[in-house]
Formats: sequence, C-alpha cells, structure tokens
Amino acid sequence: MKKLTVILVLFSFLFPQQIFSQTGSERLKAVFIYNFVKQVQWSNSENFLNFQIGVVGNSPIVEVLSQVTAGKTVYNKQIIVRSFRNVSEISNVQILYVPFSASARIDEILLKLNNSQTLIVTERTGMIENGACINFSIQDQKLGFEISKTNLKKHKLTATQQLFDLALKVYD
Repeated sequence: MKKLTVILVLFSFLFPQQIFSQTGSERLKAVFIYNFVKQVQWSNSENFLNFQIGVVGNSPIVEVLSQVTAGKTVYNKQIIVRSFRNVSEISNVQILYVPFSASARIDEILLKLNNSQTLIVTERTGMIENGACINFSIQDQKLGFEISKTNLKKHKLTATQQLFDLALKVYD
C-alpha cells in the first residue's frame, strides 16, 4: 500500500494542476494510463506514426485522457486519444482502455486485437483472467491496478520491474 501512495504522490508532483483541478477516479485513471506508457515497451515503436490511446464506447475518460496527454509525446511521437463506438472500428492503438460498460465485449476485443502490440487496460473485476494486461482495482478505498505478465507476453509487450512493484497484484 505504501508503494501505491508513493506513486500517487509522484504523479501529483508531475501533474499537480491536472490531478487537483478535477476530482474523481477518471482523472486518476487517466494519469495512471499516461504513466503506463512510460513503463511498458513496444518493440515496434519505431513504426508508430503517433502513439494512440483508444477508448471503447462512450466514456468521460476520453476527454480527461486528452487533457492529461495534451502536448505530450512518447517515443518522440504525439499522443492521440481516440474513441471507438464499436469494436469493429478499433485499429492501430498502442493502448486500449475498456471501461466497465464495454467489458462484456472483451472476447470480441481480444479477437480483434489478436497478434497486436496493444496494452489492454480494463476496470472490471475478473478482466485479467479474461485477457486484460492491466486492470484497475480498488483496495482499501484507493485506486490501484493489477497486471498480468502472461497477457503482456501474449501482446508482445514488456514492462519495467517498477510497474510490477507498484501493482496491487501481479499475475504470472
């Protein structure tokens, strides 16, 4: 729990206005997602035209993610946040956020992203077992995340030891 507190404090120093100007879990999730970008490696990053974060369905996190990532770059590429109404529209994303409202479509999403280097981030209990790489969870009334080494490997992604150390739970 101390690790989570430390990371939230670090995030607040990096983004003080952004964290405290808006309240709610969407803001914290957006900051977490932005920081996942720095802790996960994509071996095909030299092929990116830009770095794309997608969100499935209609979620308020799209606007918040756009604010958090405005003007930021990864791998010297501009970060673009996109919203997908339908699973069939999903393409060319490095991170895909699947909110609770779209989590019932995880099997369809995984099929669509088969063999892609996409970090799938969810927020519903049990999504790690269903194929998500990272899942937000709440422990002791604090937002954190769990991570799956197996699911990262399936998507040909690697993560830093620091990310594993910060996770509430690591699945092998």
